[in-house]
Amino acid sequence: MEAPFITATGAVIAACIAFSGALYVAMRGQRHQAKSLRDNWVHDRRKDAYLGFLDAARAFAPLTEEAFRSENRNVTAAGVAMARNPQADMFDGTWVGDVPPVDDLGEGFYKRAPKRLHGLAVAYERVAFEGPSDIADRASEINDSAHRLSAGLELFAREAKEQIDPDHPESPSPTEVDLLRAEINFYELLIAKFRRQAKEALNITP
Repeated sequence: MEAPFITATGAVIAACIAFSGALYVAMRGQRHQAKSLRDNWVHDRRKDAYLGFLDAARAFAPLTEEAFRSENRNVTAAGVAMARNPQADMFDGTWVGDVPPVDDLGEGFYKRAPKRLHGLAVAYERVAFEGPSDIADRASEINDSAHRLSAGLELFAREAKEQIDPDHPESPSPTEVDLLRAEINFYELLIAKFRRQAKEALNITP
């Protein structure tokens, strides 16, 4: 009678082992599925946050559309001028072509800026909440740059005054308009960097 008993016991043990193995595989599959669902959920939330922020950042830019277009042309023209004459003063206000340099962003921009800034700040909060930190930091830089642009020439005039060398006040130094132009280009550059980082974070190929 011992042989059948041993055989039955072995069968039970084998069945238990098989059941445990199947249970482990099933639980592991469930965990993998749960992780995949969570990853997709996080991916979609971040994508929505990033796109919302880009929309808000671009909603701020069209208010200065002519200024941005003009500034880009002026930068290109200045590059040509410097290539032709490396000794040229980049702050002398002379440009190639008939496009006048940007002097200010316009009354309409300053009137609508507070509402646009609020939308940008709300969009930034979503990015900061979703992360990761490097993208949130870039969004913060864009937010800060937008606030600087909305402050207008008064802010850049103070900064230009601070850059004057008191020992050599006659030396060339940037004006408030030069600093405004630089901030416009910096804002555009930050948006391009944010877009690239967001695509990398979302694993979106070009």
